Amino acid sequence: RGATELVLIESALATKTQVRMTDSIRAGVMARLALGGFALVECTINGALGYWPEPSDVVSSDPQHTASTTLLSPPTDWPQCFSTSEVLKTLLGKRVLRGRRCRITGLPSDEDRTTMAAVEIAAADSFGNAERVHEMCGWQIVQGFAVYELGGSNGGMFVGHKRWWNQKPSGVWVDATPRIRGATELVLIESALATKTQVRMTDSIRAGVMARLALGGFALVECTINGALGYWPEPSDVVSSDPQHTASTTLLSPPTDWPQCFSTSEVLKTLLGKRVLRGRRCRITGLPSDEDRTTMAAVEIAAADSFGNAERVHEMCGWQIVQGFAVYELGGSNGGMFVGHKRWWNQKPSGVWVDATPRIRGATELV
Repeated sequence: RGATELVLIESALATKTQVRMTDSIRAGVMARLALGGFALVECTINGALGYWPEPSDVVSSDPQHTASTTLLSPPTDWPQCFSTSEVLKTLLGKRVLRGRRCRITGLPSDEDRTTMAAVEIAAADSFGNAERVHEMCGWQIVQGFAVYELGGSNGGMFVGHKRWWNQKPSGVWVDATPRIRGATELVLIESALATKTQVRMTDSIRAGVMARLALGGFALVECTINGALGYWPEPSDVVSSDPQHTASTTLLSPPTDWPQCFSTSEVLKTLLGKRVLRGRRCRITGLPSDEDRTTMAAVEIAAADSFGNAERVHEMCGWQIVQGFAVYELGGSNGGMFVGHKRWWNQKPSGVWVDATPRIRGATELV
């Protein structure tokens, strides 16, 4: 988040193949996420202020069962279950969630996506998303819960996941936050119990974040069910100038003393050159322009899937895919160690590079 400039280098070594998710693939995903470089909540550095996910954001009809490999929304036999299921009525009613208005809500319309095109949307931060939509579009914030049936319970157990969204002046609800795969319609219920306070990230807060992510409901790669096909992150996507050091709590892009270091640092030149990344074109690349965001408004963008993002931009906008690496200096190395993170982006007919994937905090330009 906030990485407005990023050093990108084209490379023939940045190929990637889609595979189906398995437990072993997920273990590799988690190992790759630990190396950083994603605009994901669990990669956030200590001290950052945010509405961090926590286990108490999930309220279940059965406190002994708060998660499932599959979450269903709308629940089975909707809307009849709204009146026929005593378990669901109890969850939504005065004794638990104290729900007010309840609606089944579709994905944002093309018009709404265009209106929100310049809004920064984070996969695990419906609270901040709703605030930013309010600030940029003027739409009222609605606080509440997304309601799911726990898969495998045969309509016997339900959960509410704390979530914020927006209401347009027309009264229509707009839920800007990405959803789990397949949830094109989502049951949302307004509730006074859905307040949330910003706090600063710490190690203990991050532990709570990870516990909450394990309960699902986010459009995040580590929450993907087995069998799903995708370009899953893996540790081999990261190439370092020093194989003993592949990660840091801080990644810097552009590197210190850019662009002079491009020619003065032998370590960086070796990494980018024929012996390692075999780089071709190298550019420092800013965030997408407002015009580009509008053009890409209907494209589904995932925080940890630059590969799929570039493919979807190509399919919808016709812009060429460029395969390569994002280049970072490892924080604390004093310009002595660098890493390349495999990444795909797009090239417009004008030759301009457009990098649609969200970036880490501070990387407004990417090399």
